[in-house]
Amino acid sequence: MTSMTLNLHRAVQQRPNEVATIFSKRKKTWSEIYERVPRFAAALRQLGIERGDCVAILALNSDVYFESFLAVPWAGAAIVPLNTRWATSEIAYGINDSESKLLLIDDAFAAAAGELLETCPALQNCVFIGENAPPGGVADLRDLINKAPAMEEDLRAGSDLFGIFYTSGTTAQPKGVRLSHTNVWSSAVGVRRRAKVRS
Repeated sequence: MTSMTLNLHRAVQQRPNEVATIFSKRKKTWSEIYERVPRFAAALRQLGIERGDCVAILALNSDVYFESFLAVPWAGAAIVPLNTRWATSEIAYGINDSESKLLLIDDAFAAAAGELLETCPALQNCVFIGENAPPGGVADLRDLINKAPAMEEDLRAGSDLFGIFYTSGTTAQPKGVRLSHTNVWSSAVGVRRRAKVRS
């Protein structure tokens, strides 16, 4: 299991019917998320994502954004969150620098999909993860999940790349910080320990 999905497995075992996410009027339990994530991951694989590839995400906070942090590593890929305050040229820089092959995009940034596909050589597909209708030529995650069979988890962990996280780039181009699964797991454990000390 990856550093992120371990928590998902544990939550499903211990509190499957507990509400895990609330977004607008939509609520999902841990069991519902557990059913969606392997299909989300399978959809990424069907779109050409292979083990070790990077998947960028340009979206505002939502339940699907949360699910992407589970589905991308489940598919054996690495997540690349892009700064929502960047200009389009900076977004393109992040995609190109990380060599992301696929971009997850929501309503707030859907209009940029066509331009990003044209200006980012490595980018092969965009997938819409928003609430409204996707822009022309962009696949809708809802349709992909409904059609995709659940896949077995690609068990990446340890020093395997979890994601690339970019600095703000205030003095030059943004710098991509590569974090492994161990980095992410150690950080999460540290946060939990500090929380217990404070309580």
